[in-house]
Amino acid sequence: MQPGGRVTFGIWLDPEHNVAAGGRFFGLGGDTTHFSATSAGGPTDPVIGVPFVDALPNTPPFNNAFLVSETGVRSGSISSQATTNNIIGAEAFTEIMMMRDSRRRVDLVAGYQFLRLDDSFALNTNAQYIDPFDPRFGTTITTSDRFTAHNQFHGGQLGLRGRMARGQWSLNTLGVVSIGNVNQQVIIAGNNTVTFGGASTTPGGIFSQPTNIGTHTQNRFAFLPQLNANLNYNVTPNLSFHIGYNIIWISNVALTGDHIDTTINETQFFGGNANPNPARPHFVFNDRDYWLQGINYGMNWDF
Repeated sequence: MQPGGRVTFGIWLDPEHNVAAGGRFFGLGGDTTHFSATSAGGPTDPVIGVPFVDALPNTPPFNNAFLVSETGVRSGSISSQATTNNIIGAEAFTEIMMMRDSRRRVDLVAGYQFLRLDDSFALNTNAQYIDPFDPRFGTTITTSDRFTAHNQFHGGQLGLRGRMARGQWSLNTLGVVSIGNVNQQVIIAGNNTVTFGGASTTPGGIFSQPTNIGTHTQNRFAFLPQLNANLNYNVTPNLSFHIGYNIIWISNVALTGDHIDTTINETQFFGGNANPNPARPHFVFNDRDYWLQGINYGMNWDF
């Protein structure tokens, strides 16, 4: 659930109200989900780690875990957050009257549509060896993974707007489809630091390794249909209030969760194998459909 806002404005271009031009902007406030776990590594403390599928050379893949805490060996913590933000859209449109009578009106709508959707995922671990008889005693290992996705849609828009009135009540509906291009960008970054006397930092966290780190970009054909329906109550000829429902659907969106390869050749950990075989984790674009829906309410001023 996310709060948001939308502003629509327009102007009639002729005295008979046959042709209009306008614009619309909307945005959502974003949403963040957090996770964290900590263990002191004592006899009654839990063992915590990050699971992955291990793809060692010449070995069938098997389930493994990057242990952050282990009883009597190390203590540690895990924190992560998944964020959806910057969902914004803008439209510039023209309306042309197709049919009208005293209570009804249908307009053709054509214009330009922009939409941007970003999301990100971050994973951090910190572990310290606590066994005084272990030669690694006091060694601290930290890892950081960062996955970020950006989607920008640009396209042409075509649809219909309908209005029906009775007394002080009116029903306004808008149905349009936009067709165009979505630019997808996925950025993967990560590093690890081992501190024992001095600190040594190398590229690669857990799910971010040299085999998938970098900026990955592609363009895809996409379509974006949307439907709006508002019930208005006209307090005066100029002032009205409305409540309604809207849904927006966009095809071919890249999200960070679909680009985390959980199969890892662990010989890469801590700056190890420079030419791993198999080269996992790897990067492959995986896009999906994405939709937003919500209840809206607001005020209108016509003059």
